Parts: sequence; C-alpha cells; structure tokens
Amino acid sequence: MSDSKGGPGGRLEISRRRLLVTTGAAVGGAVLLAPASGQAEDKAVKRNIAGVQGDWRFCHKCQALFFNGYAGKGVCAAGGGHEAAGYYFVLFYDVPGPGQPDWRFCRKCQALFFDGYAGKGVCPVGGGHEAAGYNFRLDYERTTRR
Repeated sequence: MSDSKGGPGGRLEISRRRLLVTTGAAVGGAVLLAPASGQAEDKAVKRNIAGVQGDWRFCHKCQALFFNGYAGKGVCAAGGGHEAAGYYFVLFYDVPGPGQPDWRFCRKCQALFFDGYAGKGVCPVGGGHEAAGYNFRLDYERTTRR
C-alpha cells in the first residue's frame, strides 16, 4: 500500500517514515521508496513535497517504469496492462539539477519515455508516445570505458 498520491499534475503526499527512507536512497534519478510489502504505513504526519511524484512502478512484463496511480494500468508492450513489481519510485520534475530532462509520461500507455528527440518511440497502443503532465529529470552516473 502506497501513501503517495497524485497523477500527472498532482502533488505527492508522503509520510515522515517514507521521507526518511527517500532522503538517502536516490537510484537512477528516481527516489526509491520501499518494497511493496503491504506493511502498515505511518500516516500520522503528512508532507506535501513539490517537485516529486510518487506511484511510479517497475512492470515485470515489459521492464519499463509506468505510472501506477490510476485504476487502469496502461497498455504493456508485453500484452495486457502493466503489472507492478518491486519498489515504489518517486521521480523529480520541473526542478533544477544535474541529470537529463525530457522524460515524460505517455498518456496512451502510461509508461515513462524520453521526449528529447523528434521521434517519440513506438507506443504499444500504436503510433508514437504522447507526452502529458510533468517534465521529469532523471539523474545518471557518467562512466568511463576501460
């Protein structure tokens, strides 16, 4: 059970316990919240955090991040709707900092895609992805080849 709420255009509410988990666990430009375990959430203290959005999940079928904040789970490239597995992620949007901007929510399939090129990739619904909502920024780590 996630205590983060809000789809594209909404604000995230997060408990103090989850906020403490997020402060030290940045992973690939997203903040890793916690495994989906059904544990009781600490809802005593809520905080609105501008510039982040929760309810992003990993789809174990197509291996993409998708927005899990709606009843419908989008359209998975592997067939049917996306199926959440593992961790909850919080993504940064419309905030300055290092990383790559132009990662967007596709309103058709509900997956995250890169919107920085003229071509928008292939959406499993058909045609190219269609951006909606926030402009997310994903951090990355530069590596050197040896």
